[in-house]
This record gives sequence, structure tokens and C-alpha cells, in this order.
Amino acid sequence: MIKTLVVEKNFRGSMRDVFYDLAENPNYFPKYFKGFAPFVPGIRKITPQWTGQIVPGGVRKVDLSDGSFVMERVTVHEPPRLQKYEMAELNSMQKLVCQKMHAEYSLEDKGEFVHVKWTYWIETEKLLQKPLVAIVGWAFHKAMHRFMDAASSHAR
Repeated sequence: MIKTLVVEKNFRGSMRDVFYDLAENPNYFPKYFKGFAPFVPGIRKITPQWTGQIVPGGVRKVDLSDGSFVMERVTVHEPPRLQKYEMAELNSMQKLVCQKMHAEYSLEDKGEFVHVKWTYWIETEKLLQKPLVAIVGWAFHKAMHRFMDAASSHAR
């Protein structure tokens, strides 16, 4: 089973600036991603594990507000239009819910604004996990909306 979550929002600013904030700036998500308690913790800190430019295969540590962390691996990095990433290491809640999580940001220049589409996939193969995917997927979708609303209202 694959649960697909999609949130789309228009941001003010240039494609490069919006892409940088969403995909490259480790200080951006902690500022706006507050989660959706009790199922989805907020992001406290992001620490890239690479030096220099982001390249596919690069890993970043994401510390969460509940004291856990996840590791994200960038799988595609094509500034300023696309970044894909996957959970290289799940936290205990995610391990209960699924086997795999991956996402992408795609950006499109619309002249007066940048259209951002954030798609997130939660994959599970275990029948008993399907109700958890539904609940956590709902909560994560709410958290994604909260983030995109907050971030887009404070865009450059």
C-alpha cells in the first residue's frame, strides 16, 4: 500500500530563493515545521552530513521535537526545480507505521509567484500497518499544510 500526500502552495520570491529555503537551507524547516501532535513531531534542527554542495546520496540528520531523529537521503537534486529525498533511517514511530517514506519538492515559475508542490509517499507492506498509515498519514498531511501555510506567508 502506498499513501500519497500532496500539498501545493504559491510562494513569493525567485525560484532560486524558494528552492534554497525548502531544499538546501537547514534553518528553514525548523522555523516553520511544527508537526501535528501527538503523531507528528516538529522539526527542531537539521544537520547536513555533507560538505560543500548537495549531491544525490547526501544525508541530513533531522532532530525532532519529541527527542527522536530521522536521517534523510537526497536522491535527486536539480536546483531550482526539483529535489527528491527518502528516509534513510526511520524513527521508532515511523518504523511502526511503514517500511519506506520518500518525498519531493517540485517548483514551477508562474511569473508573479513560485508554485510549490510537496508530495510525500508512505509505503507499507504489512496489513496490520494500514490503519496506522491512515492515521499518521492524515496527521502528517495536516502538518504539511501547516508548514506550507506558515512558510508561504513569510516568503521573501
